[in-house]
Amino acid sequence: MASPDFLQTYGNANIDAYVGFIDLAGYSSAVKGKPPQQIADYLRPFLVGTIDILYDKFALIDKMIGDEIMFVLPETEENNNPPQILFMGQIMGALHDLAYELQPKYKYRIGLSYGKVHVFHLTGKGYSEWSIVGEPVHVAKRLQSVDQLASPNPVCVSSFNPKMPAHFFIPCGPRASPAL
Repeated sequence: MASPDFLQTYGNANIDAYVGFIDLAGYSSAVKGKPPQQIADYLRPFLVGTIDILYDKFALIDKMIGDEIMFVLPETEENNNPPQILFMGQIMGALHDLAYELQPKYKYRIGLSYGKVHVFHLTGKGYSEWSIVGEPVHVAKRLQSVDQLASPNPVCVSSFNPKMPAHFFIPCGPRASPAL
């Protein structure tokens, strides 16, 4: 859920932002046939570790579904704030460190995109939610499931950031080397 500060600053607006999806590779197989409490216990270290990293670097957790987290890091280069690409680098570094800490039990995939998104408030009978929509959301989600991520170690993916190459893959595991 979005924080009040986030909503006051970015609500009902188009913004430039990094959008990311993180999930566990092989999650369905790992939890198949397990009782719900055991699944929750399995997910907790990955989810709590990831949530803490994102929160510490000012990212908004937009949605969580099972083992998947969608996050948004708005661009705030105005008002003498540091460029968000620095925070994104810190997020990727911390997720890399978390992967080493949790291996081999958890191997995760990250789809990451940058561009214009819209933050809007959706309401219905008995329902209210803030949401983020735009092409970067779709691109990040699709990147998360590309063939190069089928056996992650983990792998971080980025796309459409004018400050970086268009599409690149960064294997983050042992003996990894970037592939363009």
